[in-house]
Amino acid sequence: MLKDIIGNRQIKEILAFKIQAAKQKNEPLSHILLEGSSGCGKTSTARAIAKELGSSLIEVSGKSIQSLADLHRLFRQIHNSAQYPVILLDEAHALKGELQEVLGLAMETFTLSQGTNENLFKESAVKFSLLACTTVPSQLCRPFRDRFSLALHFQPYSLIDSIEIAKFHAWKNGVFLDDNAALEIAKRAKGIGRMICNYLKNIQDYAVARYNGAKVLTRDIVLKSFNLLDIDDIGLTAIDRKLLNYLHSQNRPVGLQNLTAVLDYDAETICSTLEPPLLAQELISRTPKGRVLTEKGKVHLLTSGYAESESLVAETIDWVIEQRKVAVG
Repeated sequence: MLKDIIGNRQIKEILAFKIQAAKQKNEPLSHILLEGSSGCGKTSTARAIAKELGSSLIEVSGKSIQSLADLHRLFRQIHNSAQYPVILLDEAHALKGELQEVLGLAMETFTLSQGTNENLFKESAVKFSLLACTTVPSQLCRPFRDRFSLALHFQPYSLIDSIEIAKFHAWKNGVFLDDNAALEIAKRAKGIGRMICNYLKNIQDYAVARYNGAKVLTRDIVLKSFNLLDIDDIGLTAIDRKLLNYLHSQNRPVGLQNLTAVLDYDAETICSTLEPPLLAQELISRTPKGRVLTEKGKVHLLTSGYAESESLVAETIDWVIEQRKVAVG
């Protein structure tokens, strides 16, 4: 239920009145677009919406819909559902442009049409609510996007919410996480709920193996686990630091194609998963010509001991000295 979801308070308030209105009017909930970075609560919120409505939930990924035949199969499933089912379309941006347009029209008519006027085939369905989740809203075509009555943007969780999420999931997993330990996890999670859960799994496994299955996860256990996993104090991993060091080594804006070759990651993963936290932490910035390392990024590489070039160390020391002069002056 929505009340059980941590964070995103304004979004929950908006959804509460939308759900209440749909129930009172005995109509399906209007179609809603949920956009934002991975792991910020879009999918869990969509599932909570279906529970609040008391509706059946059909989950499908945009990657799994590759043709009109796939859409027809989905509509037959909708047709066989109870009144006002909720369709959770994950990775909506992966849906091909022409299929986005077809689905967009069906969102208004609740009918999937195919063919010409002389030979028209229609697949009808009961009225439904489409909840589409995406990390790349710019890849949704205008006719499809305009069919959503509401677009909700999910931001990374605050530090306080991240601490609460860590403690809640530890409790669900049958262990106790003290406040200091929860803070260390939250500091590294970059505001991403899924990352908090993944960290907890690894820390629990570490506690099982090295501390005889300790049921209390202390700050000491958490820090030793992160040290072994090579995750620094702001949550950067080896691949994050590789990206930062590469940007510095080029001494110029770097294009996405170069990053895919150096990091061996596809463009979508870099744009939707790797870069958003680094941008939010102001360690890198995007310019019209490409990505660049910020002064803050240089300082972090130096102070964390992960700088790979002597020139970066020298540059950063000069910058720190200059900042101290400014502060004193």
